[in-house]
Amino acid sequence: FILITTFALRMYKKHPYFIVGWLWYVITLLPVIGIFQSGAQAYADRFVYIPFIGIYIILAWGTPHFLKFIKTPQAVSTIIFFIILPILGTMTWFQIGYWKNSNTLYAHTLEVTDNNWLIHNNYGKVLEEMGKEKEATNHFEKAMSIKPELPVTHLNLANNLYRLGKISLSEKHYNMALSASYSSNESEVALKAHNRLALIYQMQKKNDQAIMHYTEALRINPNESKTLNNIAIIQAQTDNFQEAFANFSKALELDPANVETLNNLGLLSIKMGNSEVGIYYFKRAVLLNPNYKPAQYNLAKYSKNLPK
Repeated sequence: FILITTFALRMYKKHPYFIVGWLWYVITLLPVIGIFQSGAQAYADRFVYIPFIGIYIILAWGTPHFLKFIKTPQAVSTIIFFIILPILGTMTWFQIGYWKNSNTLYAHTLEVTDNNWLIHNNYGKVLEEMGKEKEATNHFEKAMSIKPELPVTHLNLANNLYRLGKISLSEKHYNMALSASYSSNESEVALKAHNRLALIYQMQKKNDQAIMHYTEALRINPNESKTLNNIAIIQAQTDNFQEAFANFSKALELDPANVETLNNLGLLSIKMGNSEVGIYYFKRAVLLNPNYKPAQYNLAKYSKNLPK
């Protein structure tokens, strides 16, 4: 750095483009060399788009001087230009092709890097969105093997296994995600893992375990309407009507347009002996979504029982 800067200063009068290009490069590169962190990555192509203009200034003005210095005939210079330009153009065309979409970008990145947990993780999510769950599993497993201490790698693998119907294996990785999240203070991952574990136990009729995980999820985020709705369903099924009604009501406050919560409140109200309130909630649900069949069915069913 010192040598190049000294050389640039000495060449200032004779070749001013060199100091201009060099200073442009150095000054615009400063913000992205790690003095100020601008993301998880240590370096990235985009960090040099602006700094490289300085290098191009040196090349654009310096190349003609260099060719004159070595006394290169004009014809030779022209030939060199017409050889280099298509080569660079072709290379650019190939490089742009890697950025066609996330699929091509991640696939190429994995070809040119090793132990890249982030790209394995991201590529797995892309494949999952494309419906290629089994291929996605391989990438999630690789991401987890590279960074087993990161909760997000276990979470994404667990979600993938859950979609594939491998419930017991997904349960294992949700618990591993929880363990890792507590040591790294990743509350968002813990929230998702608690909710999914609770849902698994709820489907298996393990209500105590499900409520425990829903409670932990609500401790992390008390305003999670879906969690409130789910825990209220279990409470309603176990005849804990007052707590169920309170949680359904809070869920509805947080998400007033949620027809599922309105329908659940309607059913609970009828269980508690208040048919008119139940009908009211069914009507609200149908008004918000006329195609929501559970509310339509319940409204028709319980309206018949009302005294005329």
